[in-house]
Amino acid sequence: MKILYYAIFTFMLVFTFTSLSLNDRDIQKILKGKVILRLHYRERTKNYLGKPYTIGMFKFEHGALYSGDFVGTDWDGNIYIFDPIDVDLHVLKRFNKRGLFMESWDPINAKRGCGVAVTKDGYIWLGLRWVVEERPNGWPIVVYRSGIKKPVMDWRYKLPKAIDEKVRAILKETGFEWKKWEELPDYDFATNDWYFAIYGPQYAQDRVAFELLAGFLRHENQIARVLWVLISSDGKYLFEAKVKTDLSYYLSPDGKIWKHDSDFNLRKWTWSKFWLWERSKERNEPLIDRTKEPWMSLIGKRSYVPIIDMDAIGNIYVFLERFIQSNKQKIIVKSNKIVVNNNREFTLIVLSRKHHLIFHLPWRPVFESQVFPDYWIHPLPDGSGFYRIEYREREAVIYFHPLPSQKR
Repeated sequence: MKILYYAIFTFMLVFTFTSLSLNDRDIQKILKGKVILRLHYRERTKNYLGKPYTIGMFKFEHGALYSGDFVGTDWDGNIYIFDPIDVDLHVLKRFNKRGLFMESWDPINAKRGCGVAVTKDGYIWLGLRWVVEERPNGWPIVVYRSGIKKPVMDWRYKLPKAIDEKVRAILKETGFEWKKWEELPDYDFATNDWYFAIYGPQYAQDRVAFELLAGFLRHENQIARVLWVLISSDGKYLFEAKVKTDLSYYLSPDGKIWKHDSDFNLRKWTWSKFWLWERSKERNEPLIDRTKEPWMSLIGKRSYVPIIDMDAIGNIYVFLERFIQSNKQKIIVKSNKIVVNNNREFTLIVLSRKHHLIFHLPWRPVFESQVFPDYWIHPLPDGSGFYRIEYREREAVIYFHPLPSQKR
């Protein structure tokens, strides 16, 4: 079966790349990728400035694993790493597209990073997983700028007044009340219902978008409600805020807002069609139809609903996840007496803006901390290719995979 799989995979990629007029050397560059940056694992450290080419990999006394995340890229192809230097203490580091260390910001309290969105005017929006030392009345977001060590905006414990009032009003209109910590009864202090978790964020030239989840929003038909917001890059204006469960929104780097949906069957945990369309237009034919797409044979029958990403020229990155159908988990990292196993795998399909297959990365195990594929692969906005991080036994390696150029 493996021989048959690789034969089909090779044939389809060769056919696809041939149609794009690529030679054998170009094909190998795309498949193999180029090593851009190597980050050796290290334990907790106070000398984080003296060890820029390392990445934290350690366990706390209670067994919690701390590992550095590849949280994103930007319009210049820079690489952003959110690196743990101690328990609940991380530092954001930036490397250029050649893998050279450029800058780091002051350490910040966080359990981990949840992605960066870097706008063209230089605002670096970093999503965080909370360390709740106080009772937060904001969102787990800080914003940096190059050359300034401390956040230029810190929304963890307080939002700007205009945005706070507008969001609370929108929530109230939708039937939800976001209570402040000082308004809660004593028995609610220990719950996590009243602070937000963040997924994303996404970026365009002068705006960012992200999804926020909180316990008080509850769920609808077993699907969590989320608060989707669209904000100016400088944080001064809230363009939109919506509470939703039906459709997911996506802000692409060219500034377009997209919707995506599927025919996911919650009871059977299966799906066959996936749609992606501009919000201003009507839904058309599905982006993926498992009964028709010839390349679906590369993916197999069992996978969760796709997660998508895009670049500014319209390439569509389709991430699929599955559980390994085996009792034997794979060792991914073995360093500093840490052994990380996992039974989840991701695969990547890249489609052109005309929905033609231009790249496929075969199924591979993901590192334990990579809850979402955005901690694994990051497309460059200009459409030239994407970065991929691979956690090896003793180091994390970042590759660049070029994509074939396409006529506009």
